[in-house]
Amino acid sequence: MAYPESFIEKGRRSLQEKEQRANTCEVIFNSAINLLGSNGYPFRESILLKYQCLTHTVNSQEPPVTVTLMAGANLRKARSVWMFIEGLDRGLRVDKRKVRDGKETYSGETWRSGYGCDLGLTEALGYLKAIEQLSTELSQQQAS
Repeated sequence: MAYPESFIEKGRRSLQEKEQRANTCEVIFNSAINLLGSNGYPFRESILLKYQCLTHTVNSQEPPVTVTLMAGANLRKARSVWMFIEGLDRGLRVDKRKVRDGKETYSGETWRSGYGCDLGLTEALGYLKAIEQLSTELSQQQAS
């Protein structure tokens, strides 16, 4: 007879996954800020809303896919990064928050039709691969 898993072990596994998700979100956030700093352009949606934006079409396979990254105009003070991939029915928002003791925490959400839901570890890793692919392609374009 198989016994159910201990709630302590479930809690431990949940905490490990949460930490992995936060680390992945931190890498996504910092990579996006670096890409926007080197390749981004200023974008103004209205008089008050200013962004740093990067739109790039990835042509690795047919059909080409457009990827858009956005953050606040002042990248040093940015608290959120948005990522939209053409063909997906959702966007990604990664937030950086300062907590007590000066530490920073990172969290991510996917947005569908105006509703946000927490970012799962599998989705976070998928977005991380997408931003790495975008970074590689942009660096190859700059080299040539």
